[in-house]
Amino acid sequence: MGDDMLDVAEGLITQILARLLELEFAVVDPVARPRRHWQAEVEAYRGHLRRRVKRAPSALKQIDLAELYADARRIAALSLDRADLPERCPYALQAQVMETGWYPVAHS
Repeated sequence: MGDDMLDVAEGLITQILARLLELEFAVVDPVARPRRHWQAEVEAYRGHLRRRVKRAPSALKQIDLAELYADARRIAALSLDRADLPERCPYALQAQVMETGWYPVAHS
């Protein structure tokens, strides 16, 4: 996979991870309904990522999930105003991050 395609894939995975953390750890006002928005974003990112990986299947071997998770954790921590998010990535790349329709259970 070329550097540009790898950069895009890494950016998409980082965004997916950040949204998954928001879905799992946000204290949500039921009237605001941000969960649906975050789920829609995750599905859009997943679709784009699937198309990228389809063109270069070996790309997943180059992904450093721990490094991308660290970035996503910082993003989600700012968004959620929380410093207590998991230190290690709680999501598997293919079984959860890339899985259409999979979302973590909210912990609030």
